[in-house]
Amino acid sequence: MNTRMLFAVAGFCLLIAAGVSAADLPNFVDGDQMIYGRAENFNKASGDTIDLMGPTGSGAPYIGDFEDGWNGWTTVDVTQPTESHWQVSNYNQAVVTNLAAWCGDISYAACNDSLDPIGGYGNSWQDIISYRTAVANPGASTTISVSATLQNDTEPGYDYTYLCTKIQGSLGYTDVQSWDGKGSFVVNNGVSILPAELLDGTDVYIAFRFESDGGWSDADCSFYGAGACQIDDITVTVS
Repeated sequence: MNTRMLFAVAGFCLLIAAGVSAADLPNFVDGDQMIYGRAENFNKASGDTIDLMGPTGSGAPYIGDFEDGWNGWTTVDVTQPTESHWQVSNYNQAVVTNLAAWCGDISYAACNDSLDPIGGYGNSWQDIISYRTAVANPGASTTISVSATLQNDTEPGYDYTYLCTKIQGSLGYTDVQSWDGKGSFVVNNGVSILPAELLDGTDVYIAFRFESDGGWSDADCSFYGAGACQIDDITVTVS
């Protein structure tokens, strides 16, 4: 039986294993640093380390620099959503033939049979529907006007639907208006864009964006409703 005992003295940890020479083991740990005290016969054999990858001229079979491109490396952006929860649907519509842009997931079961319909939205969603178009005169300032009908059903104070735009030279989105909680709203807003703010010098961009935080949604049943929102009858004018 190889019984191990761990002692802590003045911030150091000492590991002693019965039947093993103290010289054959690391002596102690100081915080995150291991201070070694091994025997000579613990040296690695010469074949243990293999140079699999190295920079140009290292002699390694695979090249670890980027003088000639990616050299077999690939990239992935894990922050980029792999799916959109926006869909054309008659969900939550009084008239079944009335279709709207719905941000939700019908696969969520009802959290409460009497209060919560099937379907809803989840945690940490970032979903966008957008419209981008070139302006007639990119040398002049542009006004974008947006009107629509919005049905919103999100956790008040935490999960929001936004009307937003993007402008050249700015990261992310410029929010024009936001909605939270439950209700039906008339969207009627706009934004002015300077020539230098046009995307690629020619385009305006308008979007509806839904964003939920990391908890309280139909996914965990801490908050439940009829999906994030439905948007319909959108009118966009550019002048």
